[in-house]
Formats: sequence, structure tokens, C-alpha cells
Amino acid sequence: MATQDHVLAEKRLQEGIAAYNDGKMEIAAEALIEAEKLFRELGDLKRAGDCRSLLADVQRENNLIEQSITSYQRAMKLYQEAGRPLNEAQAALAIGHLERQQSHLDRAQEAYERARELYSSEKGNNAQGLGNVVLALGHLELQRGNIDRATVLYQEAISYFSNAQDSINEADARRSLADILRLARRLTRLQRLTGKRWRSTRKSGTRMAPLMRCRVWGVSTWISDDSKSQQITSEMRWNGLVP
Repeated sequence: MATQDHVLAEKRLQEGIAAYNDGKMEIAAEALIEAEKLFRELGDLKRAGDCRSLLADVQRENNLIEQSITSYQRAMKLYQEAGRPLNEAQAALAIGHLERQQSHLDRAQEAYERARELYSSEKGNNAQGLGNVVLALGHLELQRGNIDRATVLYQEAISYFSNAQDSINEADARRSLADILRLARRLTRLQRLTGKRWRSTRKSGTRMAPLMRCRVWGVSTWISDDSKSQQITSEMRWNGLVP
């Protein structure tokens, strides 16, 4: 009887995966929920966690963000009970991405730190997993406007991916680092420019173009609203550095 139930559970799981791949999300969700229930009744918590994690993916695709986060959390619990820290870490990482997508940065950091702890607990550590976590933390710090911290994290991610021989993600981390360094150079040039203009207008008594104030690297600076600074201001806004 148990063998038949296990065959049925696997069948429903595969049907859920097939429906997901075909874009039939409601059918996929129904199959995965049933498969999870069957696996839990059989005591196969790892496969139950797989079903719940896949359900979270389906919910994410349907833009049901809060439901997806709840499902990933349930998957984490199942993986924890099954003694599968690597799978638990992957679910925590997914939660971090969803929280960051909603700009819940503190919640995202908490999920990322949990994922880092779990990846670090793996024998010999998990360089690829740690690289994914640190890269995500770099993006998070960039959203907060902490450019120096983001730079350090991107460099750490490059090192992890290099050790894991993961050339694709290493290239992604290097691109992120290059982008932030380029932005830093432009902001430095802009800071020099606005400083000169400010000194010049103070001497002449003329009025400057409208200015906006931002804080970069812990230094307050004025950014003018002229055509040259518009592009840099747009980049900062796109990266979450200014509202």
C-alpha cells in the first residue's frame, strides 16, 4: 500500500511539474498540493518540501508574492525536519529575493543571512551558494545606497564564484562591480563639478540651477538639475540611491 501511495505521490508531482512547464498554473498548483500531502503522510519530508517549494515557484509566477513567501517558509520547515540544509538555504535565498523585490530590505537581509548560515554549514562550505547570497547582499546594499559596502560584497561574490568555477555567475558579479565603479567615478566627477559651480556662484552672487541633495559614501553633496547631471541622477534613482 505504501509503495502504491509513493507511486501516486510521484505521479502527481510530475504532473505538477509538467503543468508548470506548460504554463497551466492552476493545474500545477492543484497537483503539487496533493503531492505534498501524500508525501507528508508517507513521512517523506524532503519530497514534501520539494512540492511546497515548487508551489512557491508557481505562486511567484502568478505574482502571488505573499503566498509564495509563505510557501517557501513552509518548505524551509519541511527541509529542516528532513535534515536538508542545502534545500533549506535555497528556499531562504528565494525568500530574500522576493522581500528585496518589494523593498522590504531588512526582511530580505534576514533571509539572506539565514541562507548564508546554512550554506556555510555545508561540509567545506558551498562556494556557489555563498556567492549567490553575497551577490544578492551586494544588490541589497546598493538599494540602500551603501556603495562602499556593495563594492566589497561584489568582490566577495567574484571570489566565491571563481572558487566554485561558476563562470556565468562570476561574469554577472563582475558586471555588477563594473557598473558600481563606473557610477562611483561619475559621481566623483559630478561632486567636483558642483563644488566648483557652488564656489563660483557664491563669489558672483548669481543663482544656481535647481539643486537636489543626496548622500553618497556618507558625504552630502549637491546635484544640479542641469542636462549633464540628469543622466547620473537617473542612474542613482534606478539603483535606489535617491527617491
